[in-house]
This record gives sequence, C-alpha cells and structure tokens, in this order.
Amino acid sequence: LKVSLMEGVPLALRTPVTKVDFNINPDFSKPTCSVRSPDGKTGASFEYVMARSFPCFMTVHFAKELCLPAILIEYCVQDLPYTNRRIVVEFPRGGTGARHPGQVAFKATPPCSGWIRCAVGGGHEIEYLKEITAPDMPAPAAQPTLVRTATRAKSR
Repeated sequence: LKVSLMEGVPLALRTPVTKVDFNINPDFSKPTCSVRSPDGKTGASFEYVMARSFPCFMTVHFAKELCLPAILIEYCVQDLPYTNRRIVVEFPRGGTGARHPGQVAFKATPPCSGWIRCAVGGGHEIEYLKEITAPDMPAPAAQPTLVRTATRAKSR
C-alpha cells in the first residue's frame, strides 16, 4: 500500500498515512501485522504465502491533523501475478472536522479502483469504478459498473 500523490496537504505533513494494519483473519479483531510510519517511497507491505486465495483486510490510518476516517480495504489475495488498483481519497480543506471520524469500508474483492469522498462533519461517499481489461489480460469477475454508498455522521 503506497501513497502515490498528495494535493492540498501541508508540506509539514510528509506522510499522511501513520499506520497500516494487515489482517488475514477478518473474524479476529487483532491484526496479523501492523506497519507503523510506512516509508513514503515504498509504502507498507505484508507478505504471506498460502496455497489458495485468502482475505487480507487492510486498515489505513491517517495523521490526526487530517481528521480523516480510517479506511478498511476488504481485499482477497488473487492468483494473478500482479494486481494494482487505486483508491482516491478526497477530503475538504482542513479535514472533515469530525472529532471521531470513524471508519470507511471499501470492498475491494474483486479488485477494483474507487473514489472515497469525505465530507465536513464525517459523512462519506464511495464510488467503485468500472474495471478496464487490456486485451492480453484475463477478464475480471463480473461486477457492477458503478456502485455508490453514502453514510452520514451521527450527531450526539
């Protein structure tokens, strides 16, 4: 997991991601591996060998200054030699303003790219983008072309 590009983030905040938790047993609350302060160039990674496909849920934690929710990426390891997808996180200047921004679940099985739009007050919207397959690659499993989900923060 790697941050490719940041726009509108203060220069003092060089690494927006503070921790990435990898969990190969999603029914168990404790992560299998945690990477604190991932490197800006190489990102955070976790390697595990199994003779079959298995879940690897990743929770991305952002710097507190950004006031962003943690992102739970619900991914299942594929038999493909290389899988690369992008998730764009869009947030208002100054963060969401939420004290406890919570967590956003991004369903990444089958692998897909997407857009997470965070709103002031803690709400968010998720957009899953249609996959485009190159002619020499196997077709991905059937999936909806566009699915949007939205939540609103609850006021207390």
